[in-house]
Amino acid sequence: MVLVPVLLHASPSTFLARTVGVPLTRSPGFTVWEELDYLSGSGAPWLHSAGAIVHGLAIACVGAYALALARVPRAPGVAGLAAACAAVLIGVELCDGYFLLSYTLWFVPLVLSAAILGGPPPLPERGRQAGGRLERRSPSVDHGELAREAREHLVTVLAHHGELLDANAEGPG
Repeated sequence: MVLVPVLLHASPSTFLARTVGVPLTRSPGFTVWEELDYLSGSGAPWLHSAGAIVHGLAIACVGAYALALARVPRAPGVAGLAAACAAVLIGVELCDGYFLLSYTLWFVPLVLSAAILGGPPPLPERGRQAGGRLERRSPSVDHGELAREAREHLVTVLAHHGELLDANAEGPG
């Protein structure tokens, strides 16, 4: 339904030529690969072949990672799925021959979703108690001794307070 006005205005071949054909035939721009080609023309010709090798390796790594996601278990939940999809999108955009800053809008929502829904990173097992709470213990402080001292101080204060109450209850004398 959405394409009906487009197809009524022009033929399907014109539509495909303008939507798919133009990006395929334009010169690359705004990428690392274009910068390497530019530098190779300004006195470092070996950069062109090195850039082509690195570009091919990057494409192979991104493709292998995308295929591995189908077989290797990922982090459970929506956050894990968003993180995996963001990683693939970022890799594809880095390997693409053309990049605009607005392309970040494709992966930023996935990155933010993974970061927000993923929650805080887990604490190391050393710092946890059996109930899952963080154990706040300093190695140089004996908490049992501190508790005994606090109890003794409280008893002393209450006893002194009780003596004062008793003295006030008896009146001046």
